[in-house]
Formats: sequence, C-alpha cells, structure tokens
Amino acid sequence: MVIILCLHLIALWIVFSKLKLVRWGWVSGTISLLIGGITLATFFALFSYLTPSGRVTVTGRVVEVTPI
Repeated sequence: MVIILCLHLIALWIVFSKLKLVRWGWVSGTISLLIGGITLATFFALFSYLTPSGRVTVTGRVVEVTPI
C-alpha cells in the first residue's frame, strides 16, 4: 500500500510540478486525491479478498546436507 501511495504521489509531482501539464487548483486537487483514494481502496479490497483464510498447511521436502 505504501508503494502504491508513493507512486501516486510521484505521479502527481511529475504532472503538476515538473511537467506542469495541469495547474494545481481546487478541482484538479480534489480529482487527483479522489483517484488516489479509489486506487488505494481498490487495491485494499483486492488484497483483502484474495488473501487466503482458514486452515493453511505449508509442506515441503527436507533435504539433509552433510559434509563428506
């Protein structure tokens, strides 16, 4: 989630400050924050939905390594 937030903030910095494609104002700021919030909420919902729940068993083969 932190990575997604940082990527969104970097994209906002590039669009508004570095390239000056859009002028920062009340409407553009609100829209950009809503897009960021919707993106974070979508990822949070997907992470909550796709995370396995219940009994989880981890199995694996064990290989012993001994010196000769």
